[in-house]
Formats: sequence, structure tokens, C-alpha cells
Amino acid sequence: MKAGTAKFALAALATGAAQADGWVGDLPSGPLASGAEPPALEEIWRGGVLVPGDFSRFGRVWGALERGEDARIAVIGGSITQGARASSPEKSWGRLFCDGWRRAFPGARIDFVNAGIGATGSQIGAFRLKRDVLDKAPDVVAVEFAVNDASSRECADK
Repeated sequence: MKAGTAKFALAALATGAAQADGWVGDLPSGPLASGAEPPALEEIWRGGVLVPGDFSRFGRVWGALERGEDARIAVIGGSITQGARASSPEKSWGRLFCDGWRRAFPGARIDFVNAGIGATGSQIGAFRLKRDVLDKAPDVVAVEFAVNDASSRECADK
């Protein structure tokens, strides 16, 4: 890892059924123009799936947000992503994730796409990815299939 950067994944499917090339990146460290500090990304992706790709894409998104340009954040996953058991839609993890970006980049207009569908794992997610996420032209994608993939032997072995 180069000094002053943090490597992290923005999208990955646990089964390897779909390759999310280009959705990982080197991110400059230090405070944002808004004064917010980037999250401790090593903590976030510890134990996660990191898909190698083109780091320049995220740098372009980050720069656009710093300039106050529009962006779209999408999340895909199962019922947890959909918002099941959250006390309100605003308290779902996807919405909180998006709200964190909005706080970090207050000058940017950030749209949110929630592609969570209960009782689905990453294998179904691989088939839904284009229609439910990529066709909506997101700039940032977060993936969560941990609960539904946890009971799948095929996913656990990969």
C-alpha cells in the first residue's frame, strides 16, 4: 500500500459469479474539503472480499464529489439491505451509508438506490446486478449478502 492511501472495496460478490472490475480504489488520506475524516477503511473491509480493479474510477468519483457534482450511491443485498428490522427506512444501513457520504460531501447532490430484496443471496444478486444496480448508473456500490450467503455451503467454500 502506498503511503497516504487506503485500499478498499466498493463492490464484490462473494460467489465470484460476477466480477466488479474497476470498483476498488486508492483513496487519498486526510480530511475532506468538508472537514470530515475518511472512515477507517481497513476496519470496514477486514474479512471482506476485495476485488482487484481499476483504482482510477473511485478517484474520479471522489474528485467529483469534492467539486460538488452529482453522484449516485447504490446498495444491493438481502433483507438487511432492504431495511428489514430497521426502526424506520431512514435507519437502514444503506440509507445511513448514503447519509454518511452526504455529510462528507455537503456540496454534492447524492441520489440513493436501494436494491435490497429479502431472502436473496449473492447468486441471485449476480443476476439482479445489471437490472437493479448497474442500469441505474451508480458511482458507488456497496454489497451485502452476508446473512443469506452464510448458510450456503457453496458460498462458504469460495
